[in-house]
Amino acid sequence: MMRDTILCLCDLTGVMARPWVEHGYQAVLVDPQHGCDHEDGAYLKLACTIEEGRAAYQAWLKEHDRQIAEKAWEEGYIQAVKNMNPMPGEESPEYTPNPYRKENA
Repeated sequence: MMRDTILCLCDLTGVMARPWVEHGYQAVLVDPQHGCDHEDGAYLKLACTIEEGRAAYQAWLKEHDRQIAEKAWEEGYIQAVKNMNPMPGEESPEYTPNPYRKENA
């Protein structure tokens, strides 16, 4: 289970983030020495300065938040449908598309 995200500045190796990642966190490492931006498991490595990394981090965070909202909406919707018992003669409610799915966002 992913818990939250830790932002590490000038952490090329990820050694400072490792204890956090071991406990379920994702880590964003900002260091120009990474060479290129890439994801490596629970690590997002941004090859830029702190100032340059702001836009990339904000874009990543926006997508991360959308994914979390999509999952939460889906789980809530499924549970609500399971708990809903239409009265005899009533139809079940129509499916409402998940507004947080990438294709709907």
